[in-house]
Amino acid sequence: MEVIYGSEKDIDMWMKLIVDVRRNFPGLETEASLQDHKRTVLRFMDEKQAICIKEENTIIGVMLFSRGHNMICCLAVSPQYRRKGVCPLLQTLLYSSEKRFTTSGIHGYYYG
Repeated sequence: MEVIYGSEKDIDMWMKLIVDVRRNFPGLETEASLQDHKRTVLRFMDEKQAICIKEENTIIGVMLFSRGHNMICCLAVSPQYRRKGVCPLLQTLLYSSEKRFTTSGIHGYYYG
């Protein structure tokens, strides 16, 4: 598994995961809402506030976070990889690379 900051070249794989788990995310029911989310992800990617885990050529976990608000904005893991340490890997990168984040300072929601 490879943990990296997401970039524009990852957007199609990223959105494939989001489509697979969107039933866990209220507000992503329509194609228009998915396109809005895609624009949001690209903005987070530009700001280096998007982390993903790749297994071969597939994204299996994603996280969007806000430095300004000290919060996790989106966290999703592929159903096939849940309970296999993907979420802790995302959190470890966040806590180790973003010094201002702490477990007590994180506010957000976990969906899958």
